[in-house]
Amino acid sequence: MVRVEGLEDVDDLVYVLDRVIEAVEPGRLLGRHVRRAGGRLFVDGDMLELGGFDDFVVLAAGKASYPMAAKMLKLLEGRPVRGVAVLPHGYKPPQSLQPLETIHASHPTPDTSSHTAGQKILEYARSCGTRSLAFILLSGGASSLCVMPAGELAVEDKAAASAALMRAGASIEELNTVRKHLSAIKGGWLAKQLRCRAITLILSDVVGDRVDVIGSGPTAPDPTTYADALKVIARRRADVPERVVRHLEAGARGALPRDSEARRPMLPQRTQHSCGRQPRRRKSSRISSPQKRR
Repeated sequence: MVRVEGLEDVDDLVYVLDRVIEAVEPGRLLGRHVRRAGGRLFVDGDMLELGGFDDFVVLAAGKASYPMAAKMLKLLEGRPVRGVAVLPHGYKPPQSLQPLETIHASHPTPDTSSHTAGQKILEYARSCGTRSLAFILLSGGASSLCVMPAGELAVEDKAAASAALMRAGASIEELNTVRKHLSAIKGGWLAKQLRCRAITLILSDVVGDRVDVIGSGPTAPDPTTYADALKVIARRRADVPERVVRHLEAGARGALPRDSEARRPMLPQRTQHSCGRQPRRRKSSRISSPQKRR
């Protein structure tokens, strides 16, 4: 809750709203955790010598992709940068993100554009070498904006399953438990494609800030199982496609390798940092209006 002191007119209200929006601007939040000093980059307590890398890859997915990617490009100015930013359909970037590619995809239900985005993300991840440094920028909406169906599943299967679960009232934790087990990119599978130092910077839209839930955790170890996904569907009585059920049942029988693979801890050179967290409890904050400040 925000308590405003000295609020007298509309101008004061606009001033307060501007300050609140400025405080949570995604690029600003990222900048609180990442800074550059000459040839060094500091990510929270970690220091990176940029001269130790000759390839910088930025992979951004989520509704805050543009401001996060724009900030990252500024921090890497003068270095050879490539990559892709996946943005929601209808969003018009204020400026170009070159040299990054930009792809628009669907949210909250994935479609073929989301599949194209997932393919592009994996293409860049697999192209990284030992002297690459990858930054994965995640924010809310990434689960729908980037998809890569596992096995013989199609994008339509994933879209139908997501829509059915949302109609049934599934929580974000439940929804993403199922999503991760239908995917070849979520639940830690993106991290397994990276053969380089990789840093994930996360802007949370999930209460509790679980990194395996935000964006369905493409670079996080997955603590859930195929059996958990089946339990979600049963508990919510969600009318998901039969092909989805068969895929999950095959995984629960051990016919697919996902559960044991996804539980393996990330390698030391792959780290995750939360740039913006959901509040743990309601707090009362005071903001002085410009009238009171004078």
